[in-house]
Amino acid sequence: MAIRTIQYTVDSDMHITPAAGQAAGVQGDCHATEVVFRIPAALAAYALCLEIEDNLGGFDSTPELTPVQDEDGTYTVATELPFSWTKGGGTLLLRLAAVRQEENSTEPDEVIYSYPARLLLADHLPLQQIIGETAFGKA
Repeated sequence: MAIRTIQYTVDSDMHITPAAGQAAGVQGDCHATEVVFRIPAALAAYALCLEIEDNLGGFDSTPELTPVQDEDGTYTVATELPFSWTKGGGTLLLRLAAVRQEENSTEPDEVIYSYPARLLLADHLPLQQIIGETAFGKA
């Protein structure tokens, strides 16, 4: 279970707010941060996933996400950040990908990407700095 939640809103032009980078924890966190995207109702009919590019140039995506409709009628999709995404630290770029495919088609009819959401991961301190050098036999 995540200890922090970051919320973004995707508008009909696929712009993301807030646009500024959001503090998403510490390098190497595992499932400590949940990222929630509020999406337009029209996107709920698409196959949705989140794609990430990490600080080291790595790329990954979630499995298909099922939109959840809140009591106020707003749709959201969410994921927690796994260690494989946070291990490089620095800035993560997260994009919502929406794919529409006709029933008998083998190729997508339409693929739409959001502008990137920026997540900022603080550097972790070496264990020696956290508990002190003397714990490692250094005076």
